[in-house]
Amino acid sequence: DEGARALGAALAKSKVTELNVSRNDALTDAGLAAVCLGAAAGRTVTSLRVAGLSVGPKSAAAVSKLLASSGGSLRRMDVTDAQMDPDGIVALGVALRDDGGEGSGSLDELVLDGTPLGDDGATGLAGGA
Repeated sequence: DEGARALGAALAKSKVTELNVSRNDALTDAGLAAVCLGAAAGRTVTSLRVAGLSVGPKSAAAVSKLLASSGGSLRRMDVTDAQMDPDGIVALGVALRDDGGEGSGSLDELVLDGTPLGDDGATGLAGGA
């Protein structure tokens, strides 16, 4: 997670617009959270790809924070084949509905191919569409 924290710190100060950490088996839930929180602080990421990752509670909350605090800059998110915690899917739905505060949670594209949502997750996510 040390490398992920360093990447997150760098993203907070960078002008990176596309972030692809897909299929990175070494990236833990806490590591992905650190990367997303750094990207949220930087507010320049327009495209986030976390395909094939296990998105646990910490990283789901961080992804939601990135979406809600990006000032509307995050336009595309790809979670293809990701294993998302049901609470994380619901948190994503809440972030998609957030139209107040610092930014907008609107996306132009959300890719969920192969991501098992389950009934609760689909219901929570649908509320944000």
